[in-house]
Amino acid sequence: MELPIKLKYILSTFFLFSYCLCTTSQNSTMIDRTIRYEDAIDETNKSIVVCGGALALDLFSPIQMLLSDYGGFQIDFSLNIKKTFFPTFEIGYGICNHKDGYTLVKYKTSAPFFKIGLDYNILKDKTQSNRMFVGCRYGFSNFKFNISGQEIVDPIWKYSEPFDYKNINTTTHWVELLAGVRVKIWRNIYMGWSIRYKKHISSSSNTFAEPYYIPGYGSTTNSSSWGGSYSIIYDLKFSRKRTTLLE
Repeated sequence: MELPIKLKYILSTFFLFSYCLCTTSQNSTMIDRTIRYEDAIDETNKSIVVCGGALALDLFSPIQMLLSDYGGFQIDFSLNIKKTFFPTFEIGYGICNHKDGYTLVKYKTSAPFFKIGLDYNILKDKTQSNRMFVGCRYGFSNFKFNISGQEIVDPIWKYSEPFDYKNINTTTHWVELLAGVRVKIWRNIYMGWSIRYKKHISSSSNTFAEPYYIPGYGSTTNSSSWGGSYSIIYDLKFSRKRTTLLE
């Protein structure tokens, strides 16, 4: 039985209207869920304090050891707080084997050192992976050193004494101010460098000699010195709790 033309027109209009209404409703639901999801992610991100961390290996110290009479090794661990503050702990091992070309005095030491401090991201856009920062460190090392040289001759009595002292114990403290950058290379791999101004605070007194080199600080020819770091960095992404949305 063929339907009247008017009835066909009415049914066609009804089905078209129903289809449009369902499509609009589905799109509205998807948009609403998307908005709620984005809002949930934003709120989740705002509530996250520790966004991640990083492990870094300093390449500057081993290269310095190849080009001079002292250097060492250093690794760093840092936390990412709100992509703005980065508490950092550094641990390393300093090595020195120096001989003065004029006095022929030999100095030798090898010992660990520790540094703790904070970096601050000075870039306005905190969301990007690259970083420009300023920071500070407190450094500490307890170490022993050997020092030796030519015999000491008494100018009056003409007798000589050996100049050879071993395992002289010293504890040293210093501070560092630094500025640097960190740039993404590939995925979680970054490269970074920093320039550091170091200021000696104090060292335990010694009867026989003062240290020529302090692990982690460098040469003690002046009360302050300049240093640097060039590191390869692996960024650690901490897992986040998934947000469950209501249907």
